[in-house]
Parts: sequence; structure tokens; C-alpha cells
Amino acid sequence: IEATDRGAQIAEKLRAFDIDGSGDLSIDELTKIQEHIAEKIREKVQDSVSPGASPEAIFEALFAEKDN
Repeated sequence: IEATDRGAQIAEKLRAFDIDGSGDLSIDELTKIQEHIAEKIREKVQDSVSPGASPEAIFEALFAEKDN
């Protein structure tokens, strides 16, 4: 993916969080983004490591392969 294409993809995804359509992201909207990212991380960890896994195993699960 070229940098301009990637930037357009990111901008499109961020627009989905601009709930009030202002063109800017408020603190509340940024908080929703943070919560969304945290949930995706939790899902990936739950799917990739067993309960009680070491911090190293969790790190490996999160960063071993690049997400799309």
C-alpha cells in the first residue's frame, strides 16, 4: 500500500468516529477510538495466548505479525 493510499484509509476510519460530523475529533470521540483499539487488542490476546501467559508471550502475540 502506498503512503497516500494508507493515509486515505486511516482518514476514512477516523471519520467513522467523528460522531457529530464536525470534521474534528473531540475528547469523547478520541476516547471511543481508544476503547475500540483496546477491545481489538483484548480480542487478539484472548485468541492468541492462554490465560496466565507471560508478558513476553502476550507481546509476541500482539507484534509477531502485522495486522491489516
